Amino acid sequence: MRNHFIAVSLVALALSGCGTTKMDQIALGMSKDEVTAAIGAPRNVVEASAFGGTKTEVWEYKAKGPGNFNVQFTDEKVEGWRRAY
Repeated sequence: MRNHFIAVSLVALALSGCGTTKMDQIALGMSKDEVTAAIGAPRNVVEASAFGGTKTEVWEYKAKGPGNFNVQFTDEKVEGWRRAY
């Protein structure tokens, strides 16, 4: 019985990564190079500058299903990401 439980647990663990999306591969603080290596080049880039010389960019990607998702960089590092419809 214990071996059966271990086998089922290992299969569940292996399959848990099968449903990952591009958004799941992004983490706060990642560099642009790290994001590009993880999920590829964006389909669109919007650049803006805020007060005090802070540089902000938003990268747009095609989402799985309807809409897009955006990754926001502040001073070259990921500050956040979200689904956009």
